[in-house]
Amino acid sequence: MAAKERKGTQGGWILVAFLLCASSRSFAATDSFDPKALTVDELIFHAQRTGSTPEKNVRKDEAWNELVSRGAASLGPLMERIHIENSLIGVFVQNIVEKIPGEESAPVLVEFLDDPHATTRKMAAFFLGLHDTPEYADQVLPLLTDDEAAGAAIRTLGKWHATNAFDRIIPFLAHQREVRRIAAVNALRDIGDTRAVPYLLDALNDRYFTVREAAARALSTMGAEAGRAMTKDLMTAKDPARRHIIRTLGVTRLKAAERPLESLTQDADENVRLDAERALAAIRGGG
Repeated sequence: MAAKERKGTQGGWILVAFLLCASSRSFAATDSFDPKALTVDELIFHAQRTGSTPEKNVRKDEAWNELVSRGAASLGPLMERIHIENSLIGVFVQNIVEKIPGEESAPVLVEFLDDPHATTRKMAAFFLGLHDTPEYADQVLPLLTDDEAAGAAIRTLGKWHATNAFDRIIPFLAHQREVRRIAAVNALRDIGDTRAVPYLLDALNDRYFTVREAAARALSTMGAEAGRAMTKDLMTAKDPARRHIIRTLGVTRLKAAERPLESLTQDADENVRLDAERALAAIRGGG
């Protein structure tokens, strides 16, 4: 009797299992994935899921494409999450910002410039710089006093050629962090105001090569005024600034620098002599 009862119980479980499998197959067959019907939150969930099966990979791609197609409507919810340690969120934001016009992305990003999360403020300032929307410069300027976001703000204000930021960027040339000094030099180069020339000449004495090289590149873009200032400083400058000036004069091919460069071909320092010879060759059309 007991054996019959066990057999009957087993048969019942087999039937239940069969019905569950059939139901599952039916559900899978009819379960359609329509990204257009999903909320932005649901799309973000699917777009960052691990694609462990071909079907999940397809859904992931479809969710991502739908997020991008919604443009600014997706951007806000993504920015609300960008402070979370999830690199995909930053990738999603950058792709959307790059794909939609600045006049659509900027109004969304500006709303996050005073976010309580430092990472969010920094990323909002950075992504604003991907489009030419200088009309928002006044909203970015306050971040120059925000230690976490100042680097991104400097970069964006430079990209926007924001001359009203010039006086507030200059102090960053003396910032304790190398990367912040580089950002300031690059922003002054992008702004293009020749008032920066004496400050950039001073930066050629920075203790880090990266800062000095950035300053030399900036000076090479500032035309005749920078050329005259470099030529004037050439004979009194000390290394490492002197060698940067020599090489930059070669890059700019300033004819007026020929005579002082000629005198440096007799310098006691072999490296200075070589730099001077190369600069002269460039100026005279041989380099």
